[in-house]
Amino acid sequence: MAGRKFKPPLLAEIEDYVRAKNLAVDPKFFYEFFTEGEPQWVDSLGHPVRNWKQKILTWHRHKLEKDGAHRCSHGCYGSCHKPGVYPAGRDRDGHPLFLCIDHKPREQPILPPSITKGLLQDVCYKSVNINDERNRQIAALKGKP
Repeated sequence: MAGRKFKPPLLAEIEDYVRAKNLAVDPKFFYEFFTEGEPQWVDSLGHPVRNWKQKILTWHRHKLEKDGAHRCSHGCYGSCHKPGVYPAGRDRDGHPLFLCIDHKPREQPILPPSITKGLLQDVCYKSVNINDERNRQIAALKGKP
């Protein structure tokens, strides 16, 4: 192990590992935790991560010790038996509901596709002379064609 260099995992690899082991860890949060900071892949004590699978198993154990195990609330009477990680609102009695990695909520786009459809094409492929555009807007405000 001393001769091998650490290779950071991809988010898809972390998701596959969480799915295979039924872990109560949010893969996206785990990935962002170790990649957003500088330096990357360093734990809270400042030590470099050598084995991300061992680290994620530790996160799973701490989650179970701290919060207990939540079951996935998907389906009729929580028919999915995987651990729930993603908050999914509350039931009619006010108890929190959770979803597993297989039933996680999909991220909603900020703007509907009908608005964003041609937006990138207009911005990327259309050159705009700022002065011409400003002059056109001023002329329109003054009532000139």
